[in-house]
Amino acid sequence: MTAFALVTILNGTAAATMLTATDGGLTFFLLDRAANFSGDGFSVQMTSPFGLDTTAAFTSGMVSIFTVFDNSGFVSVDISGKSCTASSLTCGTITLTSAGLPPAPADWPSDVDYVATTPFTATGHLDVAAGFDFVGQGLLTGTICRHLQPSLACAEGPELQYVFGVPDSPGLLTLVGGALAIAGLFILRWSRRATRRGHA
Repeated sequence: MTAFALVTILNGTAAATMLTATDGGLTFFLLDRAANFSGDGFSVQMTSPFGLDTTAAFTSGMVSIFTVFDNSGFVSVDISGKSCTASSLTCGTITLTSAGLPPAPADWPSDVDYVATTPFTATGHLDVAAGFDFVGQGLLTGTICRHLQPSLACAEGPELQYVFGVPDSPGLLTLVGGALAIAGLFILRWSRRATRRGHA
């Protein structure tokens, strides 16, 4: 897979202006990482064959995930006629911070995906023109595949999906509620199965 990063600035923005990511998100696997998010005057798209240790997010305490929009493959950045090309070392960075996701219980069934969620915050910097900072927040969903015949993506280890949302918006509340509902369905399904086994 060819590494690819694209940062497109939709409107000219002064370096002192703090931008906010409000839509889209980032996804991490052991062998891959991708980003497709946007906000007030900017957007970021990235795919790369270089992932990270996603198991580190399933722990106690706080977790910070740091990634670089670098020239590990093809990089294209444009803002008001200025570009970030493959000759540039980086086109920006982002740090995603959240509480650790609770690890799967030791007796979690082998054929049921384990899903955990938690809010996250983000800070980042894009090296375009004079450079500018951005922030964001949303919901982190961690998934550990437990299918008997896992997909190729599942074989790479846990998936971490960071989805941005507008603070205190109905959309973000719906996003959080929906993710928790999905996690609840998995837990309910497991609980019923465990109960049936107990009465067997």
